[in-house]
Amino acid sequence: MLFATLPRHYVANHWGIAWGGFDLGLGLALAGTAVMVARRSPFAEVMAAVTGTLLVCDAWFDVLTSRGASDIAQAAALALLVELPLAALCFWMASNLAHAVEVARPFLQAAGFTIADNKLVPPTSESERGERLTPAKSTGHRNA
Repeated sequence: MLFATLPRHYVANHWGIAWGGFDLGLGLALAGTAVMVARRSPFAEVMAAVTGTLLVCDAWFDVLTSRGASDIAQAAALALLVELPLAALCFWMASNLAHAVEVARPFLQAAGFTIADNKLVPPTSESERGERLTPAKSTGHRNA
């Protein structure tokens, strides 16, 4: 019904604010996804799904609101070469990130890393590791 009833041409109020705000939100989503993945946050998968969705929406509206052959070609190239591949990566992360950590866990542990509270803990130096693994000397006192 909307295809038939919406006007073919419409001048939008606050066009620049709408697009600028959307692009700002997309930038924050990209940065948030990167930070959450780097920190091994349990919310990284959700953030990646949100970011992928915003990238697909951006590609869709960039192409469909472009005017003239050269603008359409530029928007389509940006969509096909940047936005949609990045969205696919985000969707892959959203569905595979938790599994990827589990697959990588034995390799990370073999390299000395540990995973605590969903965060990657780098290996410590040999002296720190030895101190951590050596039981504390008994002072003869017992805690009550």
